[in-house]
Amino acid sequence: MNKLFAEFENENALRNYPFASGCTTKDTKGVQIGTGVLIDAVLYPINPTGNLYLSKIAIDGTVSISDSTKVVMTAKMKHGSSVLEFYDTSSFRRHVGTLIASSTDALAILANTYEPRTFRASETTFAASCVFPVINDGVLSLDINGTGALDGNIPFANSSEDVVRVSTNEAGDKLRFDVLPKPRLVQLDSIQHIYCIVDGKTPFRIQKLSPNTIVLYLDNLDRQDICADAHREDALETKDTCGCDDSSSPCTPDVDPPVDIPEVYQTEVVDIPNSTDGAFYLTVPNMTGYDNPLSITMKDGITIPIRDIEITSDVDADNIDALTNSTTSKGIVIQVPGLAPTT
Repeated sequence: MNKLFAEFENENALRNYPFASGCTTKDTKGVQIGTGVLIDAVLYPINPTGNLYLSKIAIDGTVSISDSTKVVMTAKMKHGSSVLEFYDTSSFRRHVGTLIASSTDALAILANTYEPRTFRASETTFAASCVFPVINDGVLSLDINGTGALDGNIPFANSSEDVVRVSTNEAGDKLRFDVLPKPRLVQLDSIQHIYCIVDGKTPFRIQKLSPNTIVLYLDNLDRQDICADAHREDALETKDTCGCDDSSSPCTPDVDPPVDIPEVYQTEVVDIPNSTDGAFYLTVPNMTGYDNPLSITMKDGITIPIRDIEITSDVDADNIDALTNSTTSKGIVIQVPGLAPTT
């Protein structure tokens, strides 16, 4: 090859460069590489451990360089070239160094062997001036469950149903994985929600007064309307309601047209756990400009007597409940006082 840096090569002719001083450059069988075969090297491994050394030359011409833990880079000889380009052993195959031989023939003799050649670190350690470690403190790549190492911009997508949630901090330099367990649904014995619904042709209306209070009233009917309807017989008078001139035709009295009650649908929900005192109130108060005609009263439960009681001579505490009458649930009665019932 053409000697581009003859003075540099002459200075290193009597040294082991690019190997460290004191190295014999012999393999495990005692065969030496030879003086002047390799003349220069520039190696920049990523996060190495210990010193770099030439560890193996395979039969197919693959040259391996290791640190104190494992092989960190490899290169394969190309026909007609005197340069070995090294790449790391990760899936990214990053370029991490160059080794130069004195000629293509010298490199061919070195790389083309009939059997693998292995070396010890004490015999083929590279000189410190040839090694420039690249130290990366951050995350270099990400491998999720054997999918292979990934680098660059790696997005994470999560849905509301995923068990593992991924998030970052405000600065964006930390990645956080949270495992969100799916809690078992607890069967609650107490009442959690009360639904008040008005549905159909009815004058009843509801309105939420507070988080746990529902107001009940009548639409376009107040107490004065109910009282006037209850005492309408006081205003009765004799009147000829037949306006027929022809006595031969049947007479049809004048009657008030039926009231058309519109369809209505209302719903109000009271969350008992979120209410003020864990209670539900249904009220019929008077409001500004409206006298509520409705009335709400409590109705006690009905006592159901015990039948076929077995009398024994000794009654202990465990049998006391067997002698107690059952009572049905209490209820409420909503009515309009003064309004005659219809059949």
